[in-house]
Amino acid sequence: MEKIDNLLINIASKLINSSTKNRLPTMDENLGSILFLANYYNCTKDVNYKNKALEILNNSIDSFSNQNLKSGIYEGFDGFAYLAGQLDHIGILESENLLVDFIPHLEKSLKADLPLNNFDVLYGSMGKFQFILHCTYISKSRKISLVDNFVNNLFSNRLVDEKGTYWYENSKKCSINLGLAHGIPGILIFLSHLEFLGYKNPYIKIMIDGLQRKIMSLENHVSGLSSFGTGYVGNTNAKSYSRLGWCYGDLGIIYALLYSASISNSEYILEKCAVYIEIVLSRDLCTSGVIHFHEQSCFDPGFCHGISGIVYILIRIKELFPHEKITKRIQYWNNELIKNVEKVLDSPTMYYPDLSLSGEKLEIYDKSNFLNGLSGVGLTLLSSKYNIRNWSQFFLLY
Repeated sequence: MEKIDNLLINIASKLINSSTKNRLPTMDENLGSILFLANYYNCTKDVNYKNKALEILNNSIDSFSNQNLKSGIYEGFDGFAYLAGQLDHIGILESENLLVDFIPHLEKSLKADLPLNNFDVLYGSMGKFQFILHCTYISKSRKISLVDNFVNNLFSNRLVDEKGTYWYENSKKCSINLGLAHGIPGILIFLSHLEFLGYKNPYIKIMIDGLQRKIMSLENHVSGLSSFGTGYVGNTNAKSYSRLGWCYGDLGIIYALLYSASISNSEYILEKCAVYIEIVLSRDLCTSGVIHFHEQSCFDPGFCHGISGIVYILIRIKELFPHEKITKRIQYWNNELIKNVEKVLDSPTMYYPDLSLSGEKLEIYDKSNFLNGLSGVGLTLLSSKYNIRNWSQFFLLY
């Protein structure tokens, strides 16, 4: 645990220093750092981290009006509402006005998503609902109305075949996205959460049943490294393999199926997930598909498609499907996370490897990023040590 303590101190220092620069007041940048620092304070009661979180928040508010931000909880202005809700939950939000003032803007943004069929959690309507569903300043009747509008629109735009319910990606005709981040597993989790919260729209259960059947029908015939690919094109029988991560791959699909099965009490899905889990647990860092940084001789520790995301989703899977084998693999991945984040912290500027061998200018690895950098890593380490969970609603991990 001493190593984790030292890593958390170093991560906090890096994020505090980076927040003084010209970074955006969005969840992928400054607001993600605030979320980590606020949770760090909540775990340790070190008021220095609370004060720093509020200082960065106030600076972000001051710069907010000067930014031309897009819509979306991750890279847009809607992230302010989610962060404010989290700070209110922790008990350090200084004024409820930050919450209340955002509600009409968030509802307007949500209304704009519906005709575009923009259900995405990071960039569309499901992300905005992560604030709305848990906001005490929105009436129950208003929440029901907003949920019904969303569910009815989702239902009217669904596709159905003999294997179940699905939606095509907006940007790709005839392509089903199997990623938790942007695909149908995320929709399954969200609808199951609505059922868990007691929303009664009859279309919710119909779509949950159809999604469960459709996702399992897209299982690879020969499992190999993974039970599922990243997507499925049209009506072909093409199958592919996927990396371990939050954004795409077996882990997100397993969590989606387990979470929905825990609410619908489906023994059949639990039996199927037991097989999927065995395959996941057989993979290690070399077969994970996690990006390797050659110059630093380390693997990506980030949350989106790196080691911390693997650690955290395995923790949440174990809560739904307790098994000693999962505990042992969490220990393995946690050790790998510690080793690799140490190297990232000690390294100067890092660049993503040129996997295409195109010779083009390489993309800088942004250590202060939420999904890909240290904020998500820090929250995972806090979760491992202090057993915190509430922050991960953002990622559809309830």
